[in-house]
Amino acid sequence: MMSYTCIICKLENVRVAKNSDNLAIGDCLGNPVIVSKDYPENMIGVYFPCDGLLSQEFCKANNLFPVLDKDGKRIGGGFFDSIKPRVRAQKFRGNRSMGFFIGLDSLKFTAYDLDTLKIGDSFDSLDGVTVCSKYINPATFKALNERKRGKKQPIAPLFFEHKDTDQFDYYSKEIPVGAIITLSNKSHGTSGRYSYTTVNLTVPLWKRIINKVMLVFPTSKNEYVVGTRRTVLLSEDENKEGFHGSEAFRYNFLSNVRGKLPLNMTIYLEIRGWANNKPIMSPHSLDKNDLKSLKNKYPSPMYFSYANLEGQCDYSVYRITLSGNNGDQFDLSWDQVKAFCKKNDLKCAFELTQSFVYDGNLEELKKKVYSYLDVPDPEDGRHYSEGVVVRVDFNGVTSFYKKKGFYFSIGEGICKDSGSLDIEEAS
Repeated sequence: MMSYTCIICKLENVRVAKNSDNLAIGDCLGNPVIVSKDYPENMIGVYFPCDGLLSQEFCKANNLFPVLDKDGKRIGGGFFDSIKPRVRAQKFRGNRSMGFFIGLDSLKFTAYDLDTLKIGDSFDSLDGVTVCSKYINPATFKALNERKRGKKQPIAPLFFEHKDTDQFDYYSKEIPVGAIITLSNKSHGTSGRYSYTTVNLTVPLWKRIINKVMLVFPTSKNEYVVGTRRTVLLSEDENKEGFHGSEAFRYNFLSNVRGKLPLNMTIYLEIRGWANNKPIMSPHSLDKNDLKSLKNKYPSPMYFSYANLEGQCDYSVYRITLSGNNGDQFDLSWDQVKAFCKKNDLKCAFELTQSFVYDGNLEELKKKVYSYLDVPDPEDGRHYSEGVVVRVDFNGVTSFYKKKGFYFSIGEGICKDSGSLDIEEAS
């Protein structure tokens, strides 16, 4: 399951909010957040990014639930839903807000020594007391439980999942001077990974007993494998049913690379468009108040098509690795990724800028990243972009960070409210 944490940070650039005498706007790690007008510049507190769920204990301790009179009218308290206290992207009286910020005193209920907390610390609990978690709607929660009950796939020990992509705003200060930075378009699709790798075979007990005396029966073989975000699919699983229906669409890419992959090379990509005549990712409705202003720019519902015709899909390769027999994994540089894709007629992730050497000017880097948010997608202007992937290469280590747009975050929140399955979380 993807992780979610809050983070200790400063409230910066505090300014007057529009259409309100009691609210202000401040920036938390580059994200605008609505706060009380009494919150001062550079106040240190707790920032909760979008797509989180505050714990009941946290909300009760900080009076964040509405207080109602006997007729159900709000007479005080906070504005979080008492059943699902979600943190989301939204507008307050025309002001953008991407998260929730509150003072450090809000954590007193945990009995944790708050004096030990420092800027940059991130967590979802303190001393075993839950503060927040990732929001998962009922449809996705059910799918996760069903996946856990499913049969265990044969193990491909060197076929690694792509690690969760960290938030750019959390870690941008840690990017070292001299790193090679590449900005690419973040695709809203379903994850895919492909490799020619060693797969462990299921060996019955009697064969294992004989193998202890003399190795007679093979225990592994090299095979082409297909992966979703977390599961492994073998050749016999091509017509297996998944969240999108038949998994056959995932094998289209495999036909392009069969015979071209050296042992234990893994290709990571996003599959976009349609699968089995259904959109891979849920379309966004623009009928809600916070998105209505976009109806003159995009159709509603808005499909994440990436220049595919209805019913078609394509892919976007963003990472290629080589794995050693000892379990180490090495990233190809971005230039090597592009060279491999060009040689084998494969489609790379869309570059927003050419790779550049980072000079340490963080404000300029943020400005560049943010300039690609909340705009028509550069691959298909029929929908807005999801956001930006920031790839950082330094001293042989590759890191990936993400930054999502405000309108995309609102649209995804609306999808989850409607009960749509979060494919990436469940697959």
